[in-house]
Amino acid sequence: MQYDTIIIDEAHERSLNIDFLLGYLKELLPRRPDLKIIIYLGDHRPGTFLKAFQ
Repeated sequence: MQYDTIIIDEAHERSLNIDFLLGYLKELLPRRPDLKIIIYLGDHRPGTFLKAFQ
């Protein structure tokens, strides 16, 4: 089974698990251009996350 969308909630609450997941997804995106990632932030400052995934 293959997924086409991954949703991460509360990404602003930095933890080892979230940091690992975001790093893994960033490495995965070039191999999976069809993959959509939705990141929910509670602090309304998306700049850091936008820069990381551009």
